[in-house]
Parts: sequence; C-alpha cells; structure tokens
Amino acid sequence: MSEKLLAAHLEQLRKSGLTDETIAACGIESVRGGVDDERRVAALLAWKGPPPVKKGAQPLGSGLLFPYFGIDGSPMTIRTKGGRIAPAWSFRPDVPREIEDEGGNKHEAKYVRTTPIKGYEGGTPAYIPPNARALLLDAGRTHLVIVEGEKKAACLAQLGFPAIAIAGVDNAHVKSLSDERGRWVLNPVIAQLARGCLVIVAFDADAHTNANVLTAASMLAAMALDNVARGALLATPPALVDGKGPKGFDD
Repeated sequence: MSEKLLAAHLEQLRKSGLTDETIAACGIESVRGGVDDERRVAALLAWKGPPPVKKGAQPLGSGLLFPYFGIDGSPMTIRTKGGRIAPAWSFRPDVPREIEDEGGNKHEAKYVRTTPIKGYEGGTPAYIPPNARALLLDAGRTHLVIVEGEKKAACLAQLGFPAIAIAGVDNAHVKSLSDERGRWVLNPVIAQLARGCLVIVAFDADAHTNANVLTAASMLAAMALDNVARGALLATPPALVDGKGPKGFDD
C-alpha cells in the first residue's frame, strides 16, 4: 500500500476513520502531480484533453484517486461525454478546484469525477465501497444508508452499515429523465439497492443550515418512497456549534 499512497494521503484517510485494510480494499491511490499524472487522471476522467495543454486551465495537482466498482465487484462503467464507455473514477485534489456552473457562479469542487454524457440512463455513478459489498448483498438486509462522498460510505461500511455514496447531494436521480407522471427517475443503482428497504439519507451536518442540502435530502427520500423503498428517514450529524464539531460521518 505504501507504493500507492503518499504518507500524507495515508494519514488523511486514517484520520477519516478508514483502516489500512479498508483503504487497500477500496483501491485508493495517490496522484503525485506533474505532467504525467495530469495526463493520466484527465484520461481516467474522460476529459477531452489534459489540463496542462489548455491555455489558462487549472492544474489538477496532487490528490486521491478512487476507482468505482459495481455490486458484483467489476469496474463500474458509464457512457462519457465523448460517447465511449469508460470506467468511473473520482479524484479528490489536495487543493479544491474552482469551477463555474451553468449560471456563471464560481465555487470550489472538492471532487472531480468521470462525467456521463447528457441523457445517460445510468445517471451519475453511485459509489459502492468494496467493503460494503457483502453487506449490500445480504439477503436479509433491511436498510440502505446513502451519504455524500466515498470516504464516508467506506467508513460506515467498516462499522457494519450497508452504505453507498452519491457524488453531490443532487446526484441521486437521472437528471435528464422523468417517469410518465413527470417525476424524477431514481439512479438505477440506488433503486436496485433500495428495493424493499428502509432508506436512511445521511448527509452532512450542513443540512441543518443549508436549505439546498435539506431539500436534496428530502427529495431523495421522497424518490425512494415513490419508487421502491418501504420507508425513508433523514439522519445527519448534530448541527455545528460556532462552526465546530463533526460535519460528516468520517470526521
């Protein structure tokens, strides 16, 4: 594992509550930065070209790379913006990237992920921690925990919770599709794993103060109930006090 991870990254993962066994099982590795790594990560994320060759582009820099796997343990694939089928990855840069949304608003992106082509029926990939696979496949499973972020899902799986993660609070549904009643369509991976279960939406503590996060959590719970779940509830860490306290389940 020492060959795949820088000491600082290994320490970061351990501080998030992950054991060395979980880290190895999840296949997490370090990106050290530099032109070669920039090109490799850009290719994994299915970008049209690596940032270093684009005038004014922000370098990816160093960070952590998370591979995505399906429930059967094989690499998860999606149809990317280039139209090809490619494995799904998530990159967490050490220095968050500044991105601009469709409305022209700039904000920091803590993660950069392989992006599916618009209209892709699979939606944005959900993260299934390898250490959660046995828990999720248990025929007697009664619930499913959904969090935001790969580390949180892997941490909860360590504790015996059947957990998965979504790539942002608004990514639990296929944004370009709706059903015959005009309702959003739940991500097919989430729908499969939520069938007949109690769905526990466990977003970060900012759900107490950020209306967008609370709305997204409520919408996810409603979609699960509309589609396949037998019940749904919201569960978040306590509200921060003066900005202090655990924000997520890996803090």
